[in-house]
Parts: sequence; C-alpha cells; structure tokens
Amino acid sequence: MGLCKANRGNLMQHWVLCELLRRLGQRDFKHLMFICTHSMAPWSVPERRDDEARNRCRQVFHLARRRIGNQRINAYEEAWFALSASDGLPYPSSAMFVKHLWKEKLSLLLCEAAHDVSDEIDGWLGTPGIKARLEGSRLSRGDWRLAFSDPFTAGDADVLIIEMDPMRFEHHSPHECSRKDRAVLFPEDLDLTTTALSGLTIPVLVRTTAIRTRLLSRRQLPGSEKVDSRCFTGPWSAARCSP
Repeated sequence: MGLCKANRGNLMQHWVLCELLRRLGQRDFKHLMFICTHSMAPWSVPERRDDEARNRCRQVFHLARRRIGNQRINAYEEAWFALSASDGLPYPSSAMFVKHLWKEKLSLLLCEAAHDVSDEIDGWLGTPGIKARLEGSRLSRGDWRLAFSDPFTAGDADVLIIEMDPMRFEHHSPHECSRKDRAVLFPEDLDLTTTALSGLTIPVLVRTTAIRTRLLSRRQLPGSEKVDSRCFTGPWSAARCSP
C-alpha cells in the first residue's frame, strides 16, 4: 500500500477530477483515455507527520474523510466513500476514481517513477476484474517523459484526459534552476506534451494539480545576486530552488 500527502491538495485534485468526469459523462463520449504522469498506488494511507495534530492541511483532510459516511454531497465524496474501506481510508488514486465514475469504455496509461508503487499499480492492472473493465492499459515505469517521447495514438477513444501531479511547477529556465529533480514539472515539459498530442484530433484536457512554485536563492547560482527573489502572491509558496 502506498503513501499519500493526505492534505487539501488531494481534496482539490480529486474533487476537480470527479466533477470533470461527471460533466463529461453527460456528453456523448463513448471511450475515455486517461493518462496520469505521476500516479499513486491504487490505495494509500497518509504519510506520517510529526505535526499531525497541528498541521492545518492534514486536519482539513481528516475532517473531510470522517464526514463522508453521513454527509456525502457530491460525486467526489460519493466515490471516495464507495472506494475506501473505513472512514475514507485507504485513500484511492486518480485511476481508481476514474474507473469508478466513468461508465463508458476506458483506457489507462499510468506513469510512475517509484519502483514499489509501480509494482502495486501493475498488480492492480493485472487483476481479472480490472482487465475485464478496461479496453486497454499500460504502465510506464520511470520518468513519465519517456512515455511522451513519441506522438500519442488514441485508437477509438473519443476524449482524452491527462493529469499531471508533480511536486511543483518550476517556471525558471535551466540556467536559473537545475533539472535534476524529475518529479518537478518544467516549462519544456509542456512543449513535450504538446508535441506528443500534435497528431490527435479528439478533445484533449490537460490538467496539472501543482499549486507550488519555488523561488531562487541568491546564494545558489553564479551571478544570481541580480535575481529578483520577491515572493509571489496567490497560491504559490516561496522556497529555494535546488541548484
């Protein structure tokens, strides 16, 4: 079983996904292809935090999961309750929500860098019930960019959703910030995605759930004393960029 952040980010990520699936389900689409660049294990438990009792994001998550047994008011909470064993845990992945809510034909491409998590995904995809439910499935182990290196073909799918859930979005150039952390989403990754989609004629929705970016530290890069490291406003959190 995997680990999840169990925070407001999970709540926002999957509430939006479930609402999107609900709206698309009201249209005349017959075959959804769902691609996830940063997949979770099919089920996860919250990672341990030393500040569990004080962390506001974790407490909001706990409040949400404990109420779904009695106060389910939307597609997300209905699906969450149906997919978890007790009080919202273990927590389901995006692929689990999609499989539960999408009633028409479904194909999955799930990318995962962590070996242990990808093993769990592989086991889930190989179960008889899931194999019977899906039109097709593929697990891409390692960096998700490998799966995007060639143009996509959709087969008979008539709508495509790509969900990106990176650690953060890094808007600085390679000269300003290292590309060593491959769990981060960079501007050139958007170009890679656009190229991979260039041959498709079906409706495509690409969504990223990253709500953080990082600012440069003046001490980390040669000449960075000229960089303006003011904090951003809005949902971004300021932190240092890894050199």
